[in-house]
Amino acid sequence: MIKREGVSDRIIVLEHVVVRPDLQGRGYGRAFVSFLVNEMIRRGEKMVKLGVVKGNPAKKLYERLGFKEKSLYHWVTKYYKPDTRLSRPPHEDIS
Repeated sequence: MIKREGVSDRIIVLEHVVVRPDLQGRGYGRAFVSFLVNEMIRRGEKMVKLGVVKGNPAKKLYERLGFKEKSLYHWVTKYYKPDTRLSRPPHEDIS
């Protein structure tokens, strides 16, 4: 997903960059992210930000491509099953 953070600031945020597990380690991620960054800069963006989940091994790739860790965000997810009022991931059977 590509979204604009600030129109006047010309900042683009890349999120949810994914390579299928069976295709990882073949250079597709490097080529894809490099293409996206170069294309956004060519179009006049001043900065490209990339969100990555803590522990994601692709973080090393992003650092090799020149991304630097600037901030840490905490994401909170709540799963809700209306008929039970319990909070748990939807794939878990609660019966």
